[in-house]
Amino acid sequence: MQIPVWATIAGAALGGWLLLLCGFAGPVLRRLGRVERNFRGDLIPASYGVIPLIWFATVALVYRSSSHRWFSGSSTGLAAVVVGFGLLGLADDVWGDKSIKGLKGHLRAALTERRITTGFTKAVGGLALGGVAAGILGGSPASMVVNTLIISLAANCINLLDLRPGRAGAVSILLGILLLIARRGTSPGLLFVLLPAIPVYLRDAKAQVMMGDVGSNLLGASLGLAACGLPAVARVTLVALLIAFHLLTERLSLTRLIEQTPWLARLDRMTGVR
Repeated sequence: MQIPVWATIAGAALGGWLLLLCGFAGPVLRRLGRVERNFRGDLIPASYGVIPLIWFATVALVYRSSSHRWFSGSSTGLAAVVVGFGLLGLADDVWGDKSIKGLKGHLRAALTERRITTGFTKAVGGLALGGVAAGILGGSPASMVVNTLIISLAANCINLLDLRPGRAGAVSILLGILLLIARRGTSPGLLFVLLPAIPVYLRDAKAQVMMGDVGSNLLGASLGLAACGLPAVARVTLVALLIAFHLLTERLSLTRLIEQTPWLARLDRMTGVR
């Protein structure tokens, strides 16, 4: 299939736009005060995962505004997931209470202290967004419930991994490639999320920036949305695995578990500096 000339020109322009975003994002985030200390105590730009959010939104606007349908990934469901989950993550990055950990902590703050945290808002909003995306995908009520859980749990799952440089990005990119293979190219929109995630991962893995919830949330939700196209048995199994992972991380420190498991520690060191 021959790619239209307009698509080639737009692709080149968007590639340049991605390079500009990667170059200017760090200084701009510093100027805005979006800096945090990483696990080594270095003060580095945070919320660097805003790059995939901005770039994908630009891509979607460019191709959706055309009369062509070459960019099938700019569907309403994917746009809602990427932008919605990205903004929820960004809000948690900027205004979140870092002293409250885990879903249980945010739920306890809401129920016992009558305090609505950004983490609680992100969880409820994520569930709602997952439901909207599942509704757009369609299917039986049971299928929509399963898809809602996959999208919302996958978003938080990648977020839970984002505690050391490169960990969340490496897992997201690897799972994204596996999903693209499993879906046999029927989820091309995922590519437009993974592409800008690569330069973010490369800097995050070197502990030069922090991807933040804005990046991990939208990556996880996008993976979840792509996984909604898998067979029913695979999706139900995935929900069970995601729930088990959340229960595990509520009881144990994921980083400590990785450090105490030699083969996991070896794999983890491959994702970024430690």
